[in-house]
Amino acid sequence: MSGYAPTADERAVIGVLQLKPELYDDITARLTAPEFGDPKCRRAFDTIVRLHDTDQALNAPTIARELAGSGGDEDAALEWLLECQRTLGSTGQWSQHCNTISEWAARRTLLRVGPQLREWGEHLPEVDAATMSNEVAAALEEAERLAFKTEVRQPIPLYDFFAGVDDTPDWLIPGVLERGDRVIVVAPEGVGKSWLLRQLVFQAACGAHPWGGPRYVPRRGLIIDLEVGERLLSRSLRRLNEPARQQAGYDPNRIDVLSVPEGLNVLHHTDRSALRQWVGNSGAEVVAIGPLYKLWGSSMRSNSDGGEEEARRVAHVLDDLRVMAGVTLLLEHHAPKGSGGARHLDAFGSAVWKRWPEMGITISPPTEGESVYEVGRFRGDRDAREWPEGLIRAQLDDHRRWPWLPAARTTMI
Repeated sequence: MSGYAPTADERAVIGVLQLKPELYDDITARLTAPEFGDPKCRRAFDTIVRLHDTDQALNAPTIARELAGSGGDEDAALEWLLECQRTLGSTGQWSQHCNTISEWAARRTLLRVGPQLREWGEHLPEVDAATMSNEVAAALEEAERLAFKTEVRQPIPLYDFFAGVDDTPDWLIPGVLERGDRVIVVAPEGVGKSWLLRQLVFQAACGAHPWGGPRYVPRRGLIIDLEVGERLLSRSLRRLNEPARQQAGYDPNRIDVLSVPEGLNVLHHTDRSALRQWVGNSGAEVVAIGPLYKLWGSSMRSNSDGGEEEARRVAHVLDDLRVMAGVTLLLEHHAPKGSGGARHLDAFGSAVWKRWPEMGITISPPTEGESVYEVGRFRGDRDAREWPEGLIRAQLDDHRRWPWLPAARTTMI
């Protein structure tokens, strides 16, 4: 497989590390030794890393001596290192060389899968399908990591930063949701958090403000339900469609819907790719998905939404999705049970979900004799947003009104 290597780029990086050792941190943040396809370049890169770790000089004689080791040809090693310098061209192209090396490393990773599958094919049924699929998935994961590496960013002066950023709010729903927001709504089962998130998607598609504010440009939305199944989902969406139809300019084609009651496992390549494809193909600007605990595999569901590492990986997938597609994400999440069955309105499971969103909304059921559901926060908003202190539930058979309405004489928080 070493024949599939950008040898000129790999030698160029070895040359840069000799001539510009101050670029060591930048380059080693982008590359590791196994990404080099040429064995000599791979060994030289590994040697340079070891020399740096022991505070030795990164010059050709020192590297050559280390490469030659005991009984090796130090002169030949030195000549090869000097040749890497001579054929370099410009040290300013180091970033492009790193990109090419990572790209070819990704290709080699994928090419290794084919022979492995053929070998397994000769020994069936000894090799089970799960082993084969896991091997393929691991190769795809590694290839994806290599292929989508980005250039290491550098800090810039304050006023240059100001000049390069348009910080005017990019409202999806004015005052309520900005493009790229991450919102988690927490409430006990049966309160209606799914209804609220779906309603926000419908209202965005209508250009209708959820709290009675001015109209705005309608948005495209996507609803991905991971729990109830198609029949129940259809009934709830029909209920939301009725008040939407009364809005001027409502177009139901702005909303796409998907029912996946078995849930997803976005830690696996297949489900993660499917999610990206669904969002990308829909052109959605706002995506409602949930419940959160069904975004990864069944093995995690019995463990308080999995461990910290799994939660961080899921959050990373969702962040990639919102950056790639420029979407606002609305997620529903369950509240943990407290002592005696009482509910503490906080994000259940990993602390990642308490830190991750721009808004952590809580909805508390009304006390006996009251009708207002209290709206609160399980974390402070990262930026100012207008949500009512209270909501009321309309009767589900009152198809003229949205299921959730701001309570009368309530203030915005």
